[in-house]
Amino acid sequence: MSHDSSTYQGWRTRLRLTGPDLAVGLFGTLAAALLNMWVFELSEGYLVRVGALYVVLSVLVVASLPVLLGAPHLGAANRVTLGRAALVLPLAALTIQLQVTSVHGYWWIIAVATVAMILDGVDGCVARRRGPTVFGARFDMELDAFLLLVLTL
Repeated sequence: MSHDSSTYQGWRTRLRLTGPDLAVGLFGTLAAALLNMWVFELSEGYLVRVGALYVVLSVLVVASLPVLLGAPHLGAANRVTLGRAALVLPLAALTIQLQVTSVHGYWWIIAVATVAMILDGVDGCVARRRGPTVFGARFDMELDAFLLLVLTL
């Protein structure tokens, strides 16, 4: 019984640490998704897919965050990575949209992916200045791998 209680406390602590940052990230993700909806005239189903991807990301972040992070939030570098995720997740949901298979669509994807890659460099610079963490390095690398997967589709 005490194991269940400590697990619950760990989740509560992680959620308290990440909740505000994840809420801001959700707004950024939804803004990017709404822009994609406007550019490509997509249905509401696209927005639902982006939301589902964000829920998965949020659960993975909360589950992976060390309880003893020692900070009251994710940290600057991880916030930049979360901002990058706000661009990458809507791109991932675009992969099954037929409206994107045009020259205009391909250039849009290239532009958004380029901004995401530039933010990857910013994230690394911030992490080196503020001190990298194991969680931050993993979060960054997993998002990099996911972006590469999305771009191959």
